[in-house]
Amino acid sequence: MSLEKILEKYYEIINQEKAECEREVEFLINDDRMDEANIAKIRLNVYDIMKTITKVPYETACKGKEEEQAEILKKEYLRMNERIPGAWKAKLARAKEREEADEILIEETKLEVATHLLEKFLEIIEQG
Repeated sequence: MSLEKILEKYYEIINQEKAECEREVEFLINDDRMDEANIAKIRLNVYDIMKTITKVPYETACKGKEEEQAEILKKEYLRMNERIPGAWKAKLARAKEREEADEILIEETKLEVATHLLEKFLEIIEQG
């Protein structure tokens, strides 16, 4: 599968889930459930971040041989995925040490979305 097709499928998943999340935010705000709406807004931000971190892996993969591009994309995406969500894992650990319930919820929410999208990305790569 071409790099463009891989990213097209991945972005389609992100865009669909993000649209659902946007509808959820709107519903929660209209229902005067601001705390829940704020958590949903965090998920929205993670969708954007996870989409953005594909840019460098894509550019790197484009420079490789065509038959190796998907594997390069996967390797570079995994590297980026360690860096960004890795920072969230560290913040979660600190929040747990300090028993900061709000921060724990925020970091767990970020990691939940990031992990889910990583799984989807790897599924797409394996289909190729």
